[in-house]
Amino acid sequence: MKIPHFIPIVLLLAGLGRAGEPSLQLLAAEAEPAAKITAPAKAQVGFPVQLQTEGSVGKALKWIVFPAEPDAVFLAVVTEDGQRVGLFVSPKPGTFYFALVAASGEKIAVAKHTLVVEGPRPNPDPAPQPVPPPPVGKLWTVIVAESGQLTPAQGKLVASKAVADYLRAKGFPKAWMIDKDVLDENDRQPPTLAEYIARAKSLPYLFLVSDAGAVLHEGSLPESEEALLQLLKKFGG
Repeated sequence: MKIPHFIPIVLLLAGLGRAGEPSLQLLAAEAEPAAKITAPAKAQVGFPVQLQTEGSVGKALKWIVFPAEPDAVFLAVVTEDGQRVGLFVSPKPGTFYFALVAASGEKIAVAKHTLVVEGPRPNPDPAPQPVPPPPVGKLWTVIVAESGQLTPAQGKLVASKAVADYLRAKGFPKAWMIDKDVLDENDRQPPTLAEYIARAKSLPYLFLVSDAGAVLHEGSLPESEEALLQLLKKFGG
């Protein structure tokens, strides 16, 4: 797949110094930037895709997405463990190009990724339907919460190393926490998350979702690490 022709120009301009040649002393003081995108090559219409940046290094990370589909949603978020992730969903099929630019001083590094979204185009006025998390892995752990209102015990549970180790060992995606007040760049609640936020009867609220999009369990977040692990093992093995 070809990256749109304007992206290399943008990246070249981003690497020019403001006052001629960069200072060798400055370059020596800055860490070498690195950019890396880990994401699937294909996705289905309406299913969110995570673009992981693990291994990227830089004082600033900037995403470039093309084409700028008005109905698609792209969010750059930071997970509970400090990882910077891109979340993308498109209600229409198409080919989308992503560039991650990592900058450190006068140096830049660039990673590129092509995503093909497949599936039928929606009707002009489709009836709203709940949209499950993306079909990645075998079990999705989705927590709807109000991040500023988590108690210390709840925050510790959400960030539990034992839970993270279990999910990693099973090959499941990391726990995904959704803030109930999340908005996209148009100050609207992302339609792919609205169903889960609306179904959350109390906060924090837990959903366990299969890779086929079926909600296997929903209810209040367990009060202990042991109870949460038992619930995960009940549905995840």
